[in-house]
Amino acid sequence: METIGRVNLSGIRSRLRAREDPEHSVVIPRRLEVILKVAERCNIACTYCYFFDARNTDFERRPALISMETIEHVAAYLLNAARKHRLEVIQIDLHGGEPLLMKRERFDDMCSRLTRELQEVVDLRISLQTNGMLLDDLWIDLLGKHGVFVGVSLDGPQEVHDLRRVDHDSRGTYDRVIVGIKRLQARLPDRLGVIVVLNPETDGTVLYRHMVHDLGLKRLHIIAADETHDTAGVDGHQTVGDALCKIYEQWLQDNDSSIHIRFVGKSVRRILCGRDRLAEEEAVICDSLAITVDSDGHVGPDDDLRNALPHLFRGRYNVLDSTLNDFVCSSEIQALIGQIRRLPFQCADCCWKKVCRAGEVLGGPIQRYSSARAFDNPSVYCKQIQGLLEVVCESALRRGHAPASILENIA
Repeated sequence: METIGRVNLSGIRSRLRAREDPEHSVVIPRRLEVILKVAERCNIACTYCYFFDARNTDFERRPALISMETIEHVAAYLLNAARKHRLEVIQIDLHGGEPLLMKRERFDDMCSRLTRELQEVVDLRISLQTNGMLLDDLWIDLLGKHGVFVGVSLDGPQEVHDLRRVDHDSRGTYDRVIVGIKRLQARLPDRLGVIVVLNPETDGTVLYRHMVHDLGLKRLHIIAADETHDTAGVDGHQTVGDALCKIYEQWLQDNDSSIHIRFVGKSVRRILCGRDRLAEEEAVICDSLAITVDSDGHVGPDDDLRNALPHLFRGRYNVLDSTLNDFVCSSEIQALIGQIRRLPFQCADCCWKKVCRAGEVLGGPIQRYSSARAFDNPSVYCKQIQGLLEVVCESALRRGHAPASILENIA
């Protein structure tokens, strides 16, 4: 989650030491994110979709929709994990494909079952990532009933969004998405967020003004495309950097604390907070883990890694007959966790390393990956992130923040 409450750093460290598995010497993080693939088909055909990628057709061998039997196994799997490892938070992200392809009755039963099993033993949070086209009042009734936070994908103004987010007949989807967003704004405004995948040709000022001023959106997660060092070209990266800086400058100009943009919040907070708070945030991140559960119950790492490391999603772990401990303690997953948490060699002497965290300020570890060096690389957007952080620092100094306090975090 973007907002991190005040935590006791020494307490987190002592709990991490105390939870080492004596057999495997493995720490099980206490904050678990579960990317639950409730639908492995989609009603649109985005050109950049990583899941329905021609290089990886694994989804064709799995159920189109998750069954109630599998949901029951998921609930039991998570309950066992919560009790055994004293988990504090489980966030279940209902993903696809398009999750709203599920029948409403099954969706209702699924949320009820997960809540009934888990809410008494852990802080349970349920979210949904959707393209928004199927949202109607009946769906919104259900989402409200279960307290689901809704993330809708919208890539900007119509001429930008419709370039890549198209249906199976290659028609743009903007108008249909906006209908769903407006329904959510009217009925569940506090549970709506929007995710934006930056088009390299997008003007950051135009994007911000459309999303915030024209549409009245308050929570934005703006990301760059999940490229690796194997797939990334050089074209467009500089314009991504320009867009990030313009978005930040527009946010600063608005001076509206109700507008939350994830990469902006991370950048500003990490540059301006004290050293202790920065260490606390890092400890919370290290005490977190993301797993993916496919529609057939198979367990893998963070879904963003699916095409870079497909073998980790075809393993022997299933919610039917294994545990979270089995998965996390496996040699392959332990190696992966170590690679991701280890600072890349090229980042070691960078003044931004505590703020950027090898690109985490903008995106996930997939943006560090290469087949030659695994995750021992800076982000493919390294220069663009550095440019953004320089702009944030310069604006902080202009607004009167003490240079010494800033230098604590960037020196």
